[in-house]
Amino acid sequence: MKECKTPDVPTFHRLRTVQGNLTRKLGISTTPHTSPLGNKFYMNHPTRLLALDWANPLVRPHIRTYPEVEGPVSEFWQADKWLEEIPYEQLSPMWADWKDPANRHRHFYVNELSSTEGGEYVLLLRWITVKGIVHVDVHEVEYNDAYQIFVVNTSSRRRIVASSLSRNVLDIEKRVGHDINLTLNVPSAHGKPNPLRLVADSRPMFRLRVVPWSDDVSGNVSKQYNAHTNVYLTNANLTHQAASQEYFVRFCSTSPTASSSEQFVALSEDFEKGIWHEAYDCELETMVLYQILPHLLPADNPQQSETSSHIGVKGNYLCRRDLTGGSEKEKEQPQLYHAMHKVGEPRKVSDTVEAIQQQYNLAVEGEPGLLQKHYSNSGIKDKISLFWIDQILSKGKEMRGRHLEDQRTRDPRLNDPGLIEKEREKLTARIEKEIQTELRKWVVSQPVGSLEKLAENDIMRQMLRPGDHYNALLDKDIIDVHKDTPVEILHTYLLGNDKYVWAEMHKKWSKDQSNLFALRLDSSSTDGLSKILLRPAYFVQYKNNLIGKHFRALQQLTVFHLDKICSPALFNLWKATGELGALIWFPEIRDMPQYLEDLQVLIDNLLDAWGVVDPRRIMTKAKLHILTHIVEDVRRFGPAILYATEVFECFNSVFRQCSVLSNHQAPSHDIAETMGDFERFKHIASLGWWKEGGGYTQAGTGIQEMVRSKKDIYQRLGWSLNSKHTPGFVQPLAKSNQQGKALSWAQAISPSHTIPQPNLPMAESPASWNRCQYVVSQSQDECREGSWVFFRDNERKTAIGCIFQLLSLANANASSISANTRVVIKVYEASSVKDHRLNMPALLPSVKPSQLTKPEDILFICNVQHDCYSGKCDLSEGQWIRRQERQAVKETGKRWTHTSLDRFVLNMHALHNVHLLREALPRSLTQPTPFHSDRKAVHTALSMDLQITGEKRRADIQAKTKATKERNKAAKAAAAAAELAAAEAGLADEELSADATMSSQLPAQTSSS
Repeated sequence: MKECKTPDVPTFHRLRTVQGNLTRKLGISTTPHTSPLGNKFYMNHPTRLLALDWANPLVRPHIRTYPEVEGPVSEFWQADKWLEEIPYEQLSPMWADWKDPANRHRHFYVNELSSTEGGEYVLLLRWITVKGIVHVDVHEVEYNDAYQIFVVNTSSRRRIVASSLSRNVLDIEKRVGHDINLTLNVPSAHGKPNPLRLVADSRPMFRLRVVPWSDDVSGNVSKQYNAHTNVYLTNANLTHQAASQEYFVRFCSTSPTASSSEQFVALSEDFEKGIWHEAYDCELETMVLYQILPHLLPADNPQQSETSSHIGVKGNYLCRRDLTGGSEKEKEQPQLYHAMHKVGEPRKVSDTVEAIQQQYNLAVEGEPGLLQKHYSNSGIKDKISLFWIDQILSKGKEMRGRHLEDQRTRDPRLNDPGLIEKEREKLTARIEKEIQTELRKWVVSQPVGSLEKLAENDIMRQMLRPGDHYNALLDKDIIDVHKDTPVEILHTYLLGNDKYVWAEMHKKWSKDQSNLFALRLDSSSTDGLSKILLRPAYFVQYKNNLIGKHFRALQQLTVFHLDKICSPALFNLWKATGELGALIWFPEIRDMPQYLEDLQVLIDNLLDAWGVVDPRRIMTKAKLHILTHIVEDVRRFGPAILYATEVFECFNSVFRQCSVLSNHQAPSHDIAETMGDFERFKHIASLGWWKEGGGYTQAGTGIQEMVRSKKDIYQRLGWSLNSKHTPGFVQPLAKSNQQGKALSWAQAISPSHTIPQPNLPMAESPASWNRCQYVVSQSQDECREGSWVFFRDNERKTAIGCIFQLLSLANANASSISANTRVVIKVYEASSVKDHRLNMPALLPSVKPSQLTKPEDILFICNVQHDCYSGKCDLSEGQWIRRQERQAVKETGKRWTHTSLDRFVLNMHALHNVHLLREALPRSLTQPTPFHSDRKAVHTALSMDLQITGEKRRADIQAKTKATKERNKAAKAAAAAAELAAAEAGLADEELSADATMSSQLPAQTSSS
C-alpha cells in the first residue's frame, strides 16, 4: 500500500497491535492448560466464542432457545432427547414477552407460581414452542383463602400460550401479601421465587447445547503426515442450515501431544452447571446470562470409542454402545451370531466407571495378565487411566522387587532363618498390603498438585477423580458417553458399508468388466441428484482410493448398471445399500414411528444381504453391527444428517492453513491465537457488537456499506447468504441469446405435442415466445428442460413428468415473466407395483401425453434413469462430444447408448428430495419388504456353516503360524550356525596369519643371533 502511495498506512507492528486489542475487547483469549498426563496445550474456550453468537445480528435470529413440538422433525430441539429426556433444569429457565415494552422486564421462571390473564394460578414447568409460538407446560393450582395456601393439582398437566401469563411469582406475593406455600412437594418446585433470579439480577437467562467434535488431523498440506488432535464445536441451538456451514464451526484447541481425552478435560470446565456466562444480546439489546451443555459427541468410530472409554472397533467387544461381542469362536454360536444383527444390552456409564476402578485395583495388585483379560472381556480401556495404570504396574514391580525379592533390600524380617512358612506367608501378605496401600496413595495424589486444589476434608482426596484419573465426561450427568455417541453416516455408512460392498464387487472384475461398468455409469442421468461430480473412469482406475463423495454417487447410481457383471447376491446387496442409504439421508421426518419402522426393516435387510455374500463380515466389521443403533439415534437426535461430520472435516482445511503459518515451536498456541483472530474478523465483518468503553459498538458505516454490498465476503468466511428465489421464479435466457430467436407457438411446440396456445394477459395475436433457462420449484430446485419433476396437473393432483419446454412471452417484462410463462410437460404414470428387479416404480407415458403447467405448480425435481434392462441398451461405436475445460471435445470410441424404449425407472436411491418423493408416492411403492420372515432361523443356519468353516480356518491359521515359527526358528538356527562358522573361520584365519607372521620373522631372528 505504501508503494502505491496510499496515505496514512500504519506500520505492520501497529496493525498487529490494533488487531490484538480488538481481539481482547471481544473477550477472545487463548488459555494455557496442562493435561493430567502432563502435556501442555492452549484452548480458546467455547463460552467466549459462543458469546459472539448473541452479539451477532446475522446469527442471533437463528438461535432457538426452547424445544419445539408438533410438525416434522428436522432439528435437534424437535427430537426426543431434547423434548423428553433432558431434565427441565437443564433447559432454558425463563421467558418474558420481549415484544411488549411494558412487560419485557417481567420475567417468568420455571418451578414458580404464576397466574394467567383469566386469573388462574399455574405452576410453570417447561418452556416450549409450538409452530414458532412459545408455550409453557403447567400444573393447575388453586388458592385456599382459609389456610392461605396454594394447592397444586399434579394430575392436571396442560400447555398454555406463554403470552397469556400476566403475573409472575413476585407479583403474586405482593397481591396475596405473604410468602407462597405449596401443599405438594413437586420435584424441584417450591413455589417461591426461583433461586436463579438472584443470579440473573434482572438479566435474561438461557441454556445452549453444543456439539463437540474431535479427531486426529494432519497439520501439513503436503502428503507428509503431521499428527494433531483437534477439538471443534458447533452451537446445537442453531438451525441445521446454518450449523452445517464452516462459518459456525468454532475451533477450541489442538495439540500434537495431548489426546482428545486430555483436551476434553479442559473443555469440560465450560460445562459446569453452576457457572453462568455473560454476553450482549443484540436482539434483546441487553446483557444475558447463558450456560453451555454438551448434547452429543459425533466423530468417526475410533474417536467415539476413545470418547466413551471403549477398547475400540478391533476388540472382541467391538461396540461402544452395547455389550454384544465375544471371541471369534463365541460369535459363531447361533445365539451370539443372531445377537450381532440387533441392538444388545446397552452399556451404562456407572458400569464403565466401575470397570475402570477394577482395572486400577488389578494394577495395584500387580496382575498384568488379569488386567489384559479385563480389557478384553469388558471392552473398556480408558486413555487417561491407561497412562496411570502403566506407571502403577512399573512402580509395583519395582517395589515388590525391592521389598520382597531382593535379599539385599527386602524387609529384614524376611531374612530371619527361624521364621516358619506360615508366618513368612502372613508377613509377605502384610508387606504386599503395605505396597498396595502405598500405590493407592501415590495414584490419588497424581497428577502433581491436584490435591492442593481440593479442600483438606474433601472426600475426593481419597478417591480416583474424573479428569485426573479417567475420562472427565464419565462424571457428567448431562451427557452419556455411550448413548450420546451416535452413528456417524460418513464414516459408518459411506466409508463403511458402501466401501465394503464396492470392494466386494470390483475385486472379482476383469478389466473388461471394469471398463463396461464405467461406460454404463457414464450414461447415467445426474439431473435431480444431490450435487455430485460423476467421474466413472476415475472410479474404476482408483477403485481402492475413493472417498465419501465418490461412494455417495455410487450408492445412488450403481444398481442400474450391474446387469451380467455381478452375482445375484451382490446385486441384492447393492439394492439394500441404496434403499437404506436413501432413507438415512432424510432431511426431515414427518411420521417418526413409520420412518423408524421402515428404517429397521432396511437395516435388517442390509445385514441379511451381507449374510448371503459374506456371513463372517458381521463378526469382523464393527460398523455393520453399529448400524443397528441408528434407529435409536434418529429417535433421540433427529435425522442422521444433523450429526454428520462433513462440516468438521471441511473445516480441517482452515486449520491446516493456520498450521503452515506456525513455526511449529508452539503449534497449539500459535494456531489457537490465529483462530481467535479469525473469530474476531468474522464477528466484525458480520457487523457484530462488542464492548467499547461503557457501551457496545459495531463496525463503522464504511465497513457496513461494504459488507452489505458485497455478499461474497460471507461466502469467503464459510457462510453462504445467497437469497433463495421464490417458488415459481423463472430465469429467462440472456438478452444476447434471445435476440432473433423468438418463436411462434407452432414453432416452439413440436408436432407431437398437440397443445393449444395459452391465453395469457399479455399475449398478442399472434404471440411470440422465448425459451427460458430454468424455473424454481416449490422445493427451491432449478428445473430445466429435460428435468423430471412432480407437479400439480390441471385437476390439481400430483403427477410426474419430464419438462419439454419452458416458454415465456417475448414481450413480458421482468416483473411479469413468471405470470406469462408456461411449462410444457410430457406426462408419465408410475406403475402400480414396483419393478421386479429394482424395487422401484417404472414410469410409462400417460394417456394424456402433454400438459401446460404454471411455474408455481412445479413441486420438486427427481432423478429418473432409463430402463436399460428392458430396453436392451448396449455399447455402440461412434463419435461423441465430451466437455473438457468447458469446451466441447470430439471423442471416438465405444459408448453406452440408450435405445428408444420409452420406459424409465424412478430412482428411489437418490438422496435429493427423498422425503418429498416418498410423500408423493403411494405407500405400496415405498413400503420396504423384509427379506426373511424368520431371521433367527436364517442366522442359525449361517452360524452352523460358520462353525465348520471357522474351525478349519483356525486350524489353517495355527498350522501356518506353526510352520512360520518353525521356519523362523530354522532360519535363526542356520543364521547362528553360519555366524559361528564364520567366527571359527575367522579365528582359524587369525591363527594362520599369526603363524605366518611368526615364521617370517624366525630367519631374521636366527641370523641376528
